[in-house]
Amino acid sequence: MLIKKICGLFGSALKLLRTLRPEAWFLLLGALFGSAMAVVTPPFQVPDEANHFNRAYSISQGEIVLGKETGGAFMPKSLHTLFFAVSEGLQFHPERKQDPKRLIQALRIPLRQKEKSYILIGTVASYSPVIYAPHVTAILLGRFLNLPLLATFYLARLFSLLFWLLLTAAAIRVAPYGKSFLLTASLMPMPLFLAASCSPDGTILGVSALFFAFLFRLSLRPTPPSRGEWLLLAFFCGFLALCKSLYTLLTASLVVLLLPKPRDVLEGPSARGFSARTLRNILLCLGLALALACLWAWMNRYIPLYRYVPQIDPSLQLRRALADPLGTLALLFSSLWEQGLGVFRQMVGVLGWVDTVLPMPVYTAYSLLLLGSVLLDGNPFPLAVRLTLALLFIGTLLAVYFGLYLVWTPVGWGRVVGTQGRYFLPMLPLLGGALGLFRCERVCRWIPLLLIPLLLLAMKSLLFRYYAF
Repeated sequence: MLIKKICGLFGSALKLLRTLRPEAWFLLLGALFGSAMAVVTPPFQVPDEANHFNRAYSISQGEIVLGKETGGAFMPKSLHTLFFAVSEGLQFHPERKQDPKRLIQALRIPLRQKEKSYILIGTVASYSPVIYAPHVTAILLGRFLNLPLLATFYLARLFSLLFWLLLTAAAIRVAPYGKSFLLTASLMPMPLFLAASCSPDGTILGVSALFFAFLFRLSLRPTPPSRGEWLLLAFFCGFLALCKSLYTLLTASLVVLLLPKPRDVLEGPSARGFSARTLRNILLCLGLALALACLWAWMNRYIPLYRYVPQIDPSLQLRRALADPLGTLALLFSSLWEQGLGVFRQMVGVLGWVDTVLPMPVYTAYSLLLLGSVLLDGNPFPLAVRLTLALLFIGTLLAVYFGLYLVWTPVGWGRVVGTQGRYFLPMLPLLGGALGLFRCERVCRWIPLLLIPLLLLAMKSLLFRYYAF
């Protein structure tokens, strides 16, 4: 009798869970596992997290553009003290574990805002302040409440997670189709891990997801965008351009999805007027994105990012590429072919300082779920639009590789170095727009339940990587 009641309760709970909307599932799982990752991951064990936290702190002091040819700022000495006090030396050494006692002791480190020293920030010195909005907010709140520095650090992680959760949940809600694919891609271990950290990648992922969801909805609507919607699109374009200059290419999807078709131009004066206004607004959005990207690059022209890697000469690499464009293109494709599987695994999740590999079934299961969700979630776009979006995805991917070829690859090397899967996560919505064959909601409803054991396995790997049991 008891077993029958338990089975009945389990069945009722399962039925209730299946009725949850995708955005509700995302908020539930994202908040649960994201918060766990924010707490479990030791401080500064996300790539460049120490530099990102320092950059956010410098912005909270009002230093938008850092010193010429230095890439640093005068900040409290305790920032440097905290790094060495908690988990310095863990990165790239899976055999080393975090001592919880060091974390407890580090909570006693005060901020001491007036005791400052010059701290170098590294390659993130040229990052735009807009992508650190949640982190700066948390740091200002921590300073106002006079919290210990480590508590402020964890507060910044939680603010970053919250900001990403709200943006991505809004994207899933707004998306006219592909909700299951967006849910699956966003709840991979790597996006969760990045969002629950002081890295600005969570902000970039949330904004790019909302941009594409909003753009897909507008492109499928029979009426043209309103003035407010154009202003919102312009904001998204400018924000993406300030995230990383190469992501300016993502704004070209405006041309693909909103550019008036030839038949629209031929259907009378009102249609021609609509076409002219739409084309003008598209060009204004793209012009704004390009202008902001160029302006920010010019403002940071004195910070040579390549000085942190020996044998790097971007100007020489560019000359070599222009002298042999076909050879350079072949090098990019060969690097992509050689690194493709590793890049995909990093997109799913190679956590820590790219030194925490997940169990192989996690990668296999996520590849199947991503493929299934993108194929079974429907796609109303015509074939020509899909092909154009696929070409834009490939072009942006190659542009990222070319950027790494210029600023991270030593001259004369036969492959691109410095590639990480997280660089390609903002482009995944483009892939969702290019694919899709059928619409099968009954199958897609089971995806969130299937994600739970995979995320539990990722949490187990993270725990055993950093703590001794």
